[in-house]
Amino acid sequence: MKRLISVIIVLLGLSLLFDSRILNFIIHYRISYLNYIFIFLTDFGPYIIFLFSTFILLYKKKLKLIPLLWLSFIIVFLLIELLKFSIPRPRPEVDYLIYSAGNSFPSRHAAIAFTPLYLINKNFPKFKWYFLSFACLIVFSRLYLGVHYLSDIIAGAFLGYILGLIISKLEYKKQFNLT
Repeated sequence: MKRLISVIIVLLGLSLLFDSRILNFIIHYRISYLNYIFIFLTDFGPYIIFLFSTFILLYKKKLKLIPLLWLSFIIVFLLIELLKFSIPRPRPEVDYLIYSAGNSFPSRHAAIAFTPLYLINKNFPKFKWYFLSFACLIVFSRLYLGVHYLSDIIAGAFLGYILGLIISKLEYKKQFNLT
């Protein structure tokens, strides 16, 4: 875990140095027929993640985990709103394909996309790569569309994953009366 946090901090620091260059590179090499795919992913991706992760828990009869999953989504949403209010980083000033209001840091889409990853990996490891791939497509869509910097996405994904992990572990301790 300490290694993961160290890697994320280094990635976040490096991305802050190259945010504009990375974003401009991606925007410069857009492919017009992909525009609609990435607009769809950014518009509906978080809902698909929410519904699919809930559906998997229902299908696999893990009903006790559904409130935990939903609590994770609610807390990450509220935390991101608080951080967006507290850290007034403006959105990139680039040729964006969609308009997105509000501050840029951290990415709400990234946080929501990565929130269920720990829970899914712990309970259904064979679905991990599907979730991770789809979450990466969602967060890449935010770069592709020009509404976030890479550092916004890294921070959002990290916060979503860590919050999902913490809530899952707290519930596990509570469920088995561990202290």
